[in-house]
Parts: sequence; C-alpha cells; structure tokens
Amino acid sequence: MTPATASRSHTSLQTSTGAVLEMDGAVMLGRFAQRAGGSGLIFAALGLWVFGTANWEPDIAMLKLLLSLAMVYAGIAFLQEGRMARIPEVEVDLIAREVRLLRRSGEATSLIQTHRFEDLGTAEETARGLVLRAPDGAMLAEVEIDQPKVRLALYSALEDAGKLIIRSRSVH
Repeated sequence: MTPATASRSHTSLQTSTGAVLEMDGAVMLGRFAQRAGGSGLIFAALGLWVFGTANWEPDIAMLKLLLSLAMVYAGIAFLQEGRMARIPEVEVDLIAREVRLLRRSGEATSLIQTHRFEDLGTAEETARGLVLRAPDGAMLAEVEIDQPKVRLALYSALEDAGKLIIRSRSVH
C-alpha cells in the first residue's frame, strides 16, 4: 500500500476544497516569466522573416532558418515548462501525524512531499486558517479547517510536536 492510499484507511484531514489555498508567489512569477519568454522567442522567430532584410542570399537564408527554428524550439520548450501545474492537495493524517502534498491526475495519485509533524518548520494560525511551513521556512500549504473537533485535534497534535504558533484567536 502506497503512502497516499495508506492514509485513506486512517483518519485524515483535507482542506474543504481539497486543494492548497496558496502557493508561493515566486513559483507563479517564474511560470509567467517562462511563458512570456517563450512567446517572445516565437514572435522573434516570426519577426526574422516578416521584418527581415531584402537580402535572400542562400547563406543568410540558411542562417535565418536555423536561428528561427532554434528560437521556435526554445520558445515551445519554455511554454511547455511554464504550464500551470495542477495545484497539489494537502492531506493531514492525524494518526500517522504527518502532512502530505499530493497531486491527483485522474486515477493516478503522486506523492510530492511528506513531512512528519515533528519535522515541520512551524504551523501558524492566520485569519484564513493554518499555514504549514517546511523545515527551511518555505510555505507548504495554507489550510482551512471547518470542523471544530478536527481543528482542536490538529492543533493539539501540532502543539504536542511544538510546532503550533497561535497569533490572535483561541483554538476553539
């Protein structure tokens, strides 16, 4: 049984939408830059032919062809790499005391990351929910927990692990 399917036999908690509410902005900015760069390369390759010189010497035409093919290839590669990946789901297993990030695609489920509660960086309460951080401080996920009993159990488990930081509200 894989870790992703093993958690289903335990009591696990997923966000109300089943997805991570926030992702790191640097990732989204990087994807935008890749898409913009890929589009720019493809349009520049087109521009070589549309706005090129009137010189159609064979060596110049061959150089333009090779350069434009390389730019189109690189542009398509950038566009493919810059595609928006599916937002991962966060799964909190209260029995195994771990947080998993999963990516589902149809029937297939791939495990992206697993962190035991003891290995987490911090878990900070915010107005929207709970922000879970990796050991290096990077944000893993922000989850909302609608059920008070489940929230209390999760907060208690994170507090036992010494990871919970409560900013303003009470746990109940």
